[in-house]
Amino acid sequence: EQTWIEGRKYFDVELDAEKRQQIAADRARLIQKALAEQLDGGDGPGGGEGRGGPPTDLYSTCLEVYGCMEEAHP
Repeated sequence: EQTWIEGRKYFDVELDAEKRQQIAADRARLIQKALAEQLDGGDGPGGGEGRGGPPTDLYSTCLEVYGCMEEAHP
């Protein structure tokens, strides 16, 4: 349930479970926030004026969000 090396705790199963729950909650919160901004036409990637709405595929997302060059997508 715990891993100790030379008197230092490196892993604790209970702490790991708590961290996993917090990460899941943070992820859910961020996803909901992104979806809400997308529906509201927010200024984030894929939304806002002059952007034509959310991208419909990975290629469009890459071009819009990361500014990928077309040569990177055969």
